[in-house]
Amino acid sequence: LTSLGQSGVETRNADMDNWLDNTGLGHEFHKEDIYWRYTTSLHWSLTQFTPASMDVSARNLYERLFSIIVLFFSLVAFSSFVGSVTTSMTALRNMSGDSKKQFWMLRRFLNHKAIDKTTTERIIKFLEHKTNAAQGSVNPKAIKILDLLSEPLKNLLAYELSKKHIEEHPFFSHLRSHMSPILIKLCDVVLKAMHLAGDDVVFHPGEEGTSLFFVKGGDLEYKLPNGQCLQPRLKQKAWLGEPVLWTSWWHRGEFKAVTPAEMAVIKPAPFAEVMRVHPRPWTFCRNYAVQFVKFLNDTDQRVLTDVIANADYFRRLVDDCDKDFDVDMEVSQPEDETSGQANGATQNGNHVTDVSEDAGPPQVHKTRPDAVV
Repeated sequence: LTSLGQSGVETRNADMDNWLDNTGLGHEFHKEDIYWRYTTSLHWSLTQFTPASMDVSARNLYERLFSIIVLFFSLVAFSSFVGSVTTSMTALRNMSGDSKKQFWMLRRFLNHKAIDKTTTERIIKFLEHKTNAAQGSVNPKAIKILDLLSEPLKNLLAYELSKKHIEEHPFFSHLRSHMSPILIKLCDVVLKAMHLAGDDVVFHPGEEGTSLFFVKGGDLEYKLPNGQCLQPRLKQKAWLGEPVLWTSWWHRGEFKAVTPAEMAVIKPAPFAEVMRVHPRPWTFCRNYAVQFVKFLNDTDQRVLTDVIANADYFRRLVDDCDKDFDVDMEVSQPEDETSGQANGATQNGNHVTDVSEDAGPPQVHKTRPDAVV
């Protein structure tokens, strides 16, 4: 814009010179070559914003006034630009310095406490991975203004951030399509992030299950008690440990991270609290739990694993679990609020699983009490 303005400030009066008549080639050539006039004006405008010079200068009152205006504007603009760059570079150096200082203190601490070298290497490697990942992203917790959001908007933001990780699951996909407010609440209140370092073990065979896991990223490995690894490996949006939501469950394999990874985790107790806020999702949840446990009892226990991904089967099932919805406000509460267990739980099948010693104690698949009361 400045160069166009300079190019336009021309005085054709015979009594007054202008910059075109006193720069470069002859006057007749200037009037015919618009490209030369524009590039020369652009060159002049750039010199006003930087400590440079050229042979173009004001030759009359109008050009002098225009030059003064541009100089004032360039002084403010150039100063602001240099100040912004300086501030950004200083902030980056401070961040880099803080990170280096933290790692120096960490190494000193681990060395002082005589921590095993292998453990030290794993800790430092994981923290370096997290630090590098944090530099390329924005942590929502650092955005203080988000605290001013209303509760519904906070729920909606959490839903938008998390829905892609669980939307492939038939149960949660049905919630998204037919009961989206419930899924929004689940994503905000129940769904939690879990970070893993390389070689971290999430659970071993025989341990009692406590969570449903969704893969968000990283290389993860599920190994059966016989030492075989589940193929193909779990990828993003895959899930395992779903029986934990619907019944008592002991893990049937070892689940570990091969590289730094991230998971989304759902625990049964807070999940049940959100589902019972309205009769429809609560009824849907109970019906699905009954059918899921029936599926477990009908499956050959020798091939049953923590990875139950019969998506097509459960997609056909979810619609049947929701179509007979009946508003029943008299939902009895569990007797033990802390554990979520109730003595009067409805039982759907009493098949005792035939599991090996490595897979935990004999297991009776019954619907989880807090899901079917």
